[in-house]
This record gives sequence, structure tokens and C-alpha cells, in this order.
Amino acid sequence: MQPRNPTPLDDFFFDLRGYLVLEKAVEPTLLAELNEAIDNFPEMQMGEWLGNAQRRDYTASTGFELHNCVEAGAPFEKLIDHPSWINYLRHYCGEEDSYVQGLFIDECMVSVRKSGGHHPVHSGGYRGA
Repeated sequence: MQPRNPTPLDDFFFDLRGYLVLEKAVEPTLLAELNEAIDNFPEMQMGEWLGNAQRRDYTASTGFELHNCVEAGAPFEKLIDHPSWINYLRHYCGEEDSYVQGLFIDECMVSVRKSGGHHPVHSGGYRGA
């Protein structure tokens, strides 16, 4: 897959909405690998560890959440610097063209829901500016 780069139209929509939808960002083979890995997660209790990843559901309605999922196997590691979005991350999150360029992973998780559910907002933005 060829690396994608943000366009001026992406900048416009990111500024307008605060997010972008990157169509077909994950190739079918990787998507199949991710689905297989998720389907094969063992039964885990809240707080239980799977290697260096931990199940930490925020609420009963959030479903299954595995935190630090990059430690859950190769398919998840492939997502770290995937060519579909790494240049978007560098552009929107990496302090592009500044003296502190770079990226780091603060949080990463797999969130599995059968239906409904949510991940609570924790930015404070829901209270208004």
C-alpha cells in the first residue's frame, strides 16, 4: 500500500469536523488478521492481563476493551505506522514543522461491542469551552 498524504481538502474537513474518515485504510488481509486475533482473544475478566495488554472496560456498556493492544500481536503492531495514516498523524498530531517533531503512543485499545455501548468522553469537551 502506498503512503497517503493529507490534502488541503482533508485540512478543511479536519478543521470543520475535528476528525477524518479514511476510506479503505486497512487492506482486506490485515483486516482479516485483526478480526481473527480479536475472535481468538481468551475469555478475560476485568483487570486481567494478556501479556502486556490489559482488559479495562470503563463502564458495563463499553463492551470488551483491551488496553495497550499493540502488545496483543503482530496484526496490531502493523497498525502503528500504517501507510494509510502515518502521514496524517505526523501532520495533525506530530508537531509538523516545529522543533518538537515526533509521535508517541499514549493510549491504544481494541474496543469490541456486540451492540450499542460507548466510550466515555474524557477530554472535558462535552462541558463546553
